[in-house]
Amino acid sequence: MTHERLIAPHERPEVADAVSVRRMARELLLAGQGEALDALFINRDDQEEPRTGLGSAQWLMQQLIAPWLEEARLMELLRGWVAECPQSYHAWLVLGAAWGQTAARIRSARCANQVGRSQWIGAGLARDHAVACFLQALACDPRGRQAWHRLFRVTCYLGEPQWLLDQQVGKVPDAYPDTDGHDELIWQAGLAHVATLGGALQQIPSLPACLAPRLPHEFEDGKIYWLRQALAVSPNDLDLLGDYLYFLYPRWGGSHEQMQGFIDGPICTGLTEAQRNDLRELKENDWIGMIDDSEDAEDIAQVRESLDALLASDLLPETRARALRAYSRHLAYQARTEVDGEVCWNKAEMQRVYAMLVEMFELMPYAFAERSLYTLEQCVAHAGIEDSADLMRRCLELEELLHNDACALLWLDVARQCDAFGLAGDAPLAAGCRETRFDLALRMAEAHGTDVGQHAFNLYDGIDSDAGIALFERLIARGHAGAMLVYSGELSPDAPPTKRGRAVPDAARSAALLEQAAAADHPVALCNWGLRRAKAFYNDGCPEARAEALRCYRRVNDVALPHEEAWSYAMKTLVRMLWEGAPEEQHEAVHTVLVRIWLQDDADLEAWASRFFADAFLSGIGVAVNRWLASVWLERACEREPDDPDVADLQGRLQMKGEWLGGLRWRRAVERDRHQIDPVAYALTFGEAPPNPDAG
Repeated sequence: MTHERLIAPHERPEVADAVSVRRMARELLLAGQGEALDALFINRDDQEEPRTGLGSAQWLMQQLIAPWLEEARLMELLRGWVAECPQSYHAWLVLGAAWGQTAARIRSARCANQVGRSQWIGAGLARDHAVACFLQALACDPRGRQAWHRLFRVTCYLGEPQWLLDQQVGKVPDAYPDTDGHDELIWQAGLAHVATLGGALQQIPSLPACLAPRLPHEFEDGKIYWLRQALAVSPNDLDLLGDYLYFLYPRWGGSHEQMQGFIDGPICTGLTEAQRNDLRELKENDWIGMIDDSEDAEDIAQVRESLDALLASDLLPETRARALRAYSRHLAYQARTEVDGEVCWNKAEMQRVYAMLVEMFELMPYAFAERSLYTLEQCVAHAGIEDSADLMRRCLELEELLHNDACALLWLDVARQCDAFGLAGDAPLAAGCRETRFDLALRMAEAHGTDVGQHAFNLYDGIDSDAGIALFERLIARGHAGAMLVYSGELSPDAPPTKRGRAVPDAARSAALLEQAAAADHPVALCNWGLRRAKAFYNDGCPEARAEALRCYRRVNDVALPHEEAWSYAMKTLVRMLWEGAPEEQHEAVHTVLVRIWLQDDADLEAWASRFFADAFLSGIGVAVNRWLASVWLERACEREPDDPDVADLQGRLQMKGEWLGGLRWRRAVERDRHQIDPVAYALTFGEAPPNPDAG
């Protein structure tokens, strides 16, 4: 299969046109010229065969809701467009897309069981705004493909609003928003996620006439209903079918068998073989993504066999690019090994990776940066592969115009400063333009959860120390807590020599940066600064240092999620420090922090908490001594970690091993304590009040 080589994609006419129309759209939005903006969108939207590439209405919508402005300001401008043009399909569509993006940001990309309750509330409120906007868009144009598609996607991802379902069965919706069943503090925390963006939806919209009645089974599975509606106006829409297939992944309650049945079923009969292969690639990518970094030889062979078969089939350019991306990522992972702490690369395999990246760039240059820049960095910067096709330069030249990827913009900034990758200096750009580009990169990184502090370290440690230091300093000047944390470690006199590059150790600045990062509520910085202050207390007996350490560890509970390593470290350390404190601190350790750890539904955390609860009831720390409750907690610890030496030690203490008549005494003590439990201690252990012996 051969493809035309794209020598300079950044010079192609469609790129210049796209950049021009993006600038025009943003200027019109800022100027409040809604009618002119609407006309621009209409001009770019072909209803019969909608354009989806550069410069299309769909692309332009993504550019308007990209983080080129602060989120609150962007929402204000989009609401102004709707107010000026209330009958504009595109105005409602773009506002809905912005709300959908906000809902996804609030919910985060974490697994559902790692999303906090206030996040679910905030995401649901933003989802309601998005759904309301898309319904308004359909009232303006019932054949609006994007509105149907986005309604499908947001309701699959975050569920359907109850007020929508109520209206579809002829019921008057309940008062909105519905706060029943929510703790008041958690509800207010959820509402705070959207407070600066306009708050909760003010008025529930009426449903547009174009919404067909639901079949009974479509109330049970909303995605079937929205797919039927969307396909009615956009038959064989591959993007839509791909999204439906995604929500058949096992993690969404589906299965690979269901996915294959859908591909082979009646809905997809109108597709070409290449289009069906696009869906097959999406299906295969689910399990490949789960095991492509496996070290098991059978897994590796299975991944490569599947990808080889895909690449040998009839594929659309986009599909082939996705398969190449998966293959190059897999090979790059397998090519990297560590021997005695030193990273080694299999250059022959990385040369294969580079060849795949070259073909990817030829196939899909405009999406390359956000998909594969990191893999290209591994090839060129770490594995020492010659960039014979000038991929880095060509990618960054294109990214300078398209602004798809935060890390690419940061790479570009460094390359322009250091004349790297064949890119000339930034002289033609005014300083203000450079700062605007840097600001955009930071907003994009924040919106997409990109760790720019780690990016700066990769540059510093693997490519150019001076350029990395310059990037650290720019990020620190903007108050970037992650960069402060990482650079603090590099400035520490304790940093390993091989990791220090050219940074001059500076203990005072290292401490100051770490303290600043902790003050900015970076969870890891809070842990590290708390550790420093705890060491100061244990070394010098300074009570202020201990109080500061406790404050840091308590604060982590507010700014980190329980599945994060910083959270578990902070909570465990907090328990240990409070264990040694005054009675009120011991009470906090047992009744607040240990309970918090125990309730996380994590086997390791449960085992750890069980041991400490057992110790508390054995030693009378935060609770009255009660050997029966200690035995209950110790049994729980044994179930989870039967071979733990700490559990064996606690078992010996409980059973008074080595003491005179220890066995007899501990059995009597357990039986006595079983009948002498205060209600608080019982509830702490069993989560409910003790049974009433006088009842019945």
